Amino acid sequence: MKKRLLAWLLLMAMLLTVGAVAAAETNPNAGLGYYPGTSEKGWISVECSTMSKMNPFLQTYSTEFSINRHIWDCLVKLSPEDNSIVPAAAESWESSEDGMTWTFHIRDDVKFTDGEPLTASDVAFTFNTALATPNSEADLSMLDSVEALDDTTVIFHMSKPYNAFLYTLAVFGIVPEHCYDEATYGENPVGSGRYVLTQWDKGQQVIFEANPDYYGDAPKMKTVTVLFMDEDAAYAAALSGQVDLAYTS
Repeated sequence: MKKRLLAWLLLMAMLLTVGAVAAAETNPNAGLGYYPGTSEKGWISVECSTMSKMNPFLQTYSTEFSINRHIWDCLVKLSPEDNSIVPAAAESWESSEDGMTWTFHIRDDVKFTDGEPLTASDVAFTFNTALATPNSEADLSMLDSVEALDDTTVIFHMSKPYNAFLYTLAVFGIVPEHCYDEATYGENPVGSGRYVLTQWDKGQQVIFEANPDYYGDAPKMKTVTVLFMDEDAAYAAALSGQVDLAYTS
């Protein structure tokens, strides 16, 4: 199950990136780097009406990831040009010759939306918590433990070499240690990503606003509304132009 989910996440990230690039070729005002669009507001329809949490430790479906990825930043990300791995919250990294140790250097200007800085301790907390969460759907079987050396240096100790490790990191959002509580965090998540959750009508829609403190380029879409629809309705809405992007699982 975990490996199938990771495959879905990677596939979806690649498809969305390719779609955005294709849109940009025909529309110079296209989207925010993830979605096609022609204005500051983007509309997305997804088949995920049963979503009841926004917690990267507990997400189950690829559609949940497509929603949650607005909120959290990752250490690395996929380039929209060629799907190569490029820096995100980590500005640089290196691995040992045997592939058993990875060292990441965190940017010093990344902040969570509550104003607290993102540090190496948050990265270690995120991955160690995922490893210790029995019902986590993340496939981290290649990972043994993570330790923070200082505020900006974090080391991943591997259980085995894994040549796709960077792609795993590109889909796993970093959670703030200082405000995480499993019982409540998923209702009002705090992240360091490009957007802030401003409204969630369960079973109907979620609305995101651009994060004014995001360290990277500001997204062109200032507001993104995700509508929960069944597959047929999502397809019809995309064909009619009522939404900019439809995604179904």
